[in-house]
Amino acid sequence: MRGPRNVLLAIALAGVAVGLAYLISGLVYVPDVTRFEATGELARTEYRVRQQITVEPFLTYTGRRPVTISSRRPLLLVEVYNAENERVLALPQSIAEDILLSHTLEPKVPYNEKNRWPSPGYLMQYTFRLEQAGSYKVVVVADFNPDKIDPAQALRVYSEPIWIEVTG
Repeated sequence: MRGPRNVLLAIALAGVAVGLAYLISGLVYVPDVTRFEATGELARTEYRVRQQITVEPFLTYTGRRPVTISSRRPLLLVEVYNAENERVLALPQSIAEDILLSHTLEPKVPYNEKNRWPSPGYLMQYTFRLEQAGSYKVVVVADFNPDKIDPAQALRVYSEPIWIEVTG
């Protein structure tokens, strides 16, 4: 008589374990990766050779509730390509691979890495100069992990290109 009782107890315990796992998984929010948008802001789109160009990068989560992501430092990068689609510049030029930071993004609010250490009127930005005239595209890249549970789920989101014209 003990055999069938032990089997029933094992089945009941397995059911409880599955139920708890389901409940816990519902408490862990994994964001929809298609809801992340990288953008960049420039003062204008026409510059002269060697004139300072400043890009303010942002990442926005368009979901319904705040989300926390993790990234190496920095979260937001800027890449510049010439008209032949060759990358001529990547900023920053060095990345701290060993430092992992978390960022909390509020729904539909553009996030700039300086949001971690707010200073009035100051945002993280990249400044550079181009030495040759031509058409260039500027792309903001967000490199992060939307799933705090599985660090292997790295994601890279690119902004729409911002075309600038550099004249001599």
